[in-house]
Amino acid sequence: MPPFFLPDLIGLNLKRQERETAEAREVTRKPAPRNSLENEEYVKDIIGLLNAKDFRDRINGIKQLLSDTENNQGFVVANIVKPYAVEQKVLVVLWHLLGNMTSSGSLPGAGGNMRTATAKLSRALFAQMGPSLFTQAASQPPHIRKSLEEFLEAAT
Repeated sequence: MPPFFLPDLIGLNLKRQERETAEAREVTRKPAPRNSLENEEYVKDIIGLLNAKDFRDRINGIKQLLSDTENNQGFVVANIVKPYAVEQKVLVVLWHLLGNMTSSGSLPGAGGNMRTATAKLSRALFAQMGPSLFTQAASQPPHIRKSLEEFLEAAT
């Protein structure tokens, strides 16, 4: 490898910085969604970019997410952070309740009737998640999906 002199290294570093700045400007930032349909599409796009196999697509997803976090924090929290917390924490509880409830509406080892609480939780999650609750339920055993459908049908 040929020896580099300090001016050469500085020049190379400046070229790299200029290239990175130009690449950052090239990323097309999407405007904030205006309605729930656009929100859902936006979240799918961001998740697709973040999970992409192509490293450049993942970087573009990160840049978009960072831009949105800086410019529209409420949107990011409402559409990405809260749903993630719901999926990771609350759905686990719902699946447990639906899966272990007896026909009388009680849970083994628990006092009282949990049917009302489970129904309220099911309705609240459906209000928050919409049809994606059924998408999540598709990965659960049939009796859990059936119980969820029954609770939501009884609410309408």
